[in-house]
Amino acid sequence: MEPLGAVLAFCVPMSEGAPAPRDVVAAYIEAHNRQDIAAVARLIAANARFGISDEIDSGEVVVGRYRDIVYKNFPKAHTEPLDQLTYGDMVAQTERVTGIGPDGEIGMTVYRVVRGCIIDLTISHSPDGED
Repeated sequence: MEPLGAVLAFCVPMSEGAPAPRDVVAAYIEAHNRQDIAAVARLIAANARFGISDEIDSGEVVVGRYRDIVYKNFPKAHTEPLDQLTYGDMVAQTERVTGIGPDGEIGMTVYRVVRGCIIDLTISHSPDGED
């Protein structure tokens, strides 16, 4: 497998005119739902910290998993933002994820966005869809 860095242009923090963190998160969700791996990579710093199920990976590893596992095995995967709270460079939102199992998942994702790049993302989803 070819390293993603050789294939995709990862997010490079902007020095001026960066979009609001909530707009970056909305663009990420939209790109993720389209399964547009190049657009996802442009919004996530390659060295971003991703915490999923007590596991921490880099942005490059997570984007590779999206490309090689999630998008291939779950072509109907869809994330729907429900409620959102923003504070400075942080965006926390509840999300409903469908298309990955019989009941879907509901949980909380917390994003940290710096100068137009997602640099930290922590996901806490409930597999049975309960709060």
